[in-house]
Amino acid sequence: MSVRAFAAFVFACCAMSRVSDAQQVEAVTGRLLFAAGTEAIGFRDGAVIDPALSLHFGYERPLGNSRVGIRLAGSFTGNAHNNADSESYGRFYGAGLFSTYALSTARALRPYLIAGAGIERLSTTRTLQRVGDSGARSVSLVGQSSASLSGGAGLLSRLGPASVFAETRLTWFPGGSQTRRAAIPILVGLRF
Repeated sequence: MSVRAFAAFVFACCAMSRVSDAQQVEAVTGRLLFAAGTEAIGFRDGAVIDPALSLHFGYERPLGNSRVGIRLAGSFTGNAHNNADSESYGRFYGAGLFSTYALSTARALRPYLIAGAGIERLSTTRTLQRVGDSGARSVSLVGQSSASLSGGAGLLSRLGPASVFAETRLTWFPGGSQTRRAAIPILVGLRF
């Protein structure tokens, strides 16, 4: 997602939102959320950045009448990485517990912060191409789990009974992942 596309999304949210004079913190009810976007992935075996499709889903609930909320979320990310002699396909499945903090509740476009921890399962299929007469291929499957820490920010805008949001986080994998060092999801989604 380019910076221009993100700016257009923010502008559209502002234009479609209505601000009421007596707008307060949302009622204490949970909301489902679904988001899709792209993710830049940093690999340990070099400074490779591969964009990937990223899908996120979860449940979010404010804590009482405060600006603090809690989110239980899952994610799926898939990407392909090709070299001259190999190709690999990665699938990342994750789950996490996040805390959100609404910086403002009286605006059409509400900024918020998000931070949390989770665990991720990586499943990679790598195919090595052999150059030569046989043209044989070697396939290897790798699976591993890793803890993750993340923090970021987002913008939320009410649209009737639902809310539209845009969010980005920096997710760091502090040890276990041999393939993945960090990820930066850029998401656009609905909360309903």
